[in-house]
Amino acid sequence: MSNLPPSLLKRTMFIEELSVLIGKAPTTIRTCATNRKFHHLIPRPFKMPHSRRLVWYEEDVVAWLEGSQTVTPVLVRRRGRPTKLEQVQRASMKADEIGK
Repeated sequence: MSNLPPSLLKRTMFIEELSVLIGKAPTTIRTCATNRKFHHLIPRPFKMPHSRRLVWYEEDVVAWLEGSQTVTPVLVRRRGRPTKLEQVQRASMKADEIGK
């Protein structure tokens, strides 16, 4: 092994552990790691020398989880004119935003 003291060694996680921790399938995590437009959906991985497996530092994953924010649902607009109920709801939402 290495001559480094145990306090300097960081705990690592493989894809199976990460999938349980963040609630995504291993295939989804692999897709996010290999496709540039999905990099923001998972913590940043790295590869050990002479290995093809994705690895994460546990402290990086914990920091990523703590830094993530809850997503507010996006208001989806249907085609055409909104119903009267939708118009009233949007008006009240705007009034609430202005009042804050």
